[in-house]
Amino acid sequence: MSASGSEQPGSMRGHIPELDGIRGLAIGGVMALHFLTNMAALQSPLERAVSKLASYGLWGVDLFFVLSGFLITGILYDAKGGARYFRSFYMRRTLRIFPLYYGVLALTMIVIPRDFLARYAPGFLEVREIQGWLWPYLTNFYLAGEGEFSIPYVSHFWTLAIEEHFYLFWPFVVAFLSRTAAMRACVALSLIALSLRLWFSHFGPNELYVQILTPCRLDSLCAGAWFALAVRGPEGVKPLGLGALRWLIVLASSVVFISVWHAADPRWDATLLPLRTTLLSLKARPRSRACSAPAGS
Repeated sequence: MSASGSEQPGSMRGHIPELDGIRGLAIGGVMALHFLTNMAALQSPLERAVSKLASYGLWGVDLFFVLSGFLITGILYDAKGGARYFRSFYMRRTLRIFPLYYGVLALTMIVIPRDFLARYAPGFLEVREIQGWLWPYLTNFYLAGEGEFSIPYVSHFWTLAIEEHFYLFWPFVVAFLSRTAAMRACVALSLIALSLRLWFSHFGPNELYVQILTPCRLDSLCAGAWFALAVRGPEGVKPLGLGALRWLIVLASSVVFISVWHAADPRWDATLLPLRTTLLSLKARPRSRACSAPAGS
C-alpha cells in the first residue's frame, strides 16, 4: 500500500473511459489544425471560415497537456511511498515512449541510406543536420531559437519534448511534497508560466518562445496535476464537483470575452493570448464526472 493510500478514494483507480473521449476531441482538433488550415487556395467564404475554425485546433495541444498532467500525477501519487516508486515510473515511461521515438530517429538518421532520402524525402537530410537537438528531446528549444517550425516532418516533436522535461522533475515534486504542498507548487508553477509568457510576448525574440518553451507551458500540465491531487483528498471529488459547472461557465465566458477582445483590437495580443492559454488550461481540466468513474471500468 502506498503512503497516500489513506487519502485515496477507490473510485480514482482504474481506467476512466470518459478521458478517452476527451483525448479523442484533442486529437480531432489537432488533426483539423494540420489538414484544414493554411490551405494553398481558400476561395469561398465557407472555406475561409472552416480554416479559421480549424485553427483553434491548437487548443487540443493544451488539452493533451492537461490530460497528461492529470494522468501522470495520479499514477505518481497512487504509487507514492512504494519501494520502486522512481524505478517503476521511469521504466514505464521509457518503455512507452523511447522505442517508437528513438526507432524513428534511428531509422531516418542512421539506417536509411542518404541517397535514398535525397531522392524520396530530401527534408530528412535537413533533419540530419540538426539531429543533435532531437536525440536529447530539445526540439522545442531549437525551434524557439529559429523562430519558426523549421524542421521538416518532425517539428511536432516539440510537444513530446515538453512532456519529457515534465517527467524529469515532477516525480520528485510528488514524492517529496505533501499533497497540499504539491497543489501549491502547481499554482506557483502555473503563475510562473503565465508570467514568462507575458514577458516573452512583450520582450522575447519571437512568438515561439511563448508557445513552445517548456517553462512557458507548465500551467497546462500543472492544471491537470492540481486536479489529480485535489480529487485524491479525504473527500474525493465531491468538493470540486459542487462548483465545477459554475467555474466552467466563468472560465468559458472569460475565454470568449478575451477572444472577442483580441479580434476587435489585436494590439493587445501580447497580453491577451498568454492569459487565454492559462484560462483554457483551467477550463480543459478533467471534469468531476469523469473522475468518479468506477474502479477498473
